[in-house]
Amino acid sequence: MKRKIGRWADARNYISELERQNEKLTQEIENLRRLRGTHNRRGEFPGGGYYIIERNEPPQQATDKGDEVVVVAKIYLPEKDGKLRDEIHFGPRLKIANRELYYTWGYQKVPGFQSLVMKFVAKTWREAFAKAQKFIDAEAKKLQDALDRREKALQEAEL
Repeated sequence: MKRKIGRWADARNYISELERQNEKLTQEIENLRRLRGTHNRRGEFPGGGYYIIERNEPPQQATDKGDEVVVVAKIYLPEKDGKLRDEIHFGPRLKIANRELYYTWGYQKVPGFQSLVMKFVAKTWREAFAKAQKFIDAEAKKLQDALDRREKALQEAEL
């Protein structure tokens, strides 16, 4: 934004205009900083699955329960012919989202995946997203550890 400045009054007006723009940009930066950590997330889950963490619809608890915000974490595990794939079918040996990994692990079906939804409630979006991410990370670690143990057992059996 270049303007030719001819008089002191013009210079003062120009400086005031730049200061207003600076205040507006500073406020936008602050708004973005407050929202950091409160955006929808998607990532890979061991065994060929994926996860999504997003704001719930409706975004708050039911009015008779409270006023806190709600975030949902969805885990999708791959299936074939309506059953979890054999390589992640651990049965009672492993629980993901408090459910044993039997062939019919999830409730909702997305083509090629079984999914399970968990809700997380907190006073702030940041806190709710952090709770959900911590849960997803712990569940992914459990499945990855089980897959690694299985692979290691196979390698040791071949020695």
